[in-house]
Amino acid sequence: MSIYKYILTENKYYHNLMDWRINYKNQFGEIKNGNVTVFKDYAWDGCSVKFKIFGRIFGTPDGRYNETKWASCIHDYLYQFHEKINRQNVPTLKRKRVDDIFYDELKKAKWKLAATYYFFVRLFGGIFWKTDY
Repeated sequence: MSIYKYILTENKYYHNLMDWRINYKNQFGEIKNGNVTVFKDYAWDGCSVKFKIFGRIFGTPDGRYNETKWASCIHDYLYQFHEKINRQNVPTLKRKRVDDIFYDELKKAKWKLAATYYFFVRLFGGIFWKTDY
């Protein structure tokens, strides 16, 4: 996707989210000991779908105060690299687990539409999840 709403200015840590046996690292982040770190300079679009018209970004709201920012960061990172993560790991990273992490992070942020966003990511997320995992 060419529309980036956010770029990390420092590493973002997510603690105790993954199966501790999953290990993966690339230039954008790392999964180790159940923790996920998304590295500085990672760019993402927030909650999809976004499009740009006359220089303005339109699409799924991220909240007045960007309440969905960190949930969308971890979700986008894991969706973007799930195929590579799964090629290197047993057990594999499951789409439902990634969507559940998104939902949990939305609830931590007290996003009032957390259940609605979770419903739609479960409904349409498979379009972007290209494996059977």
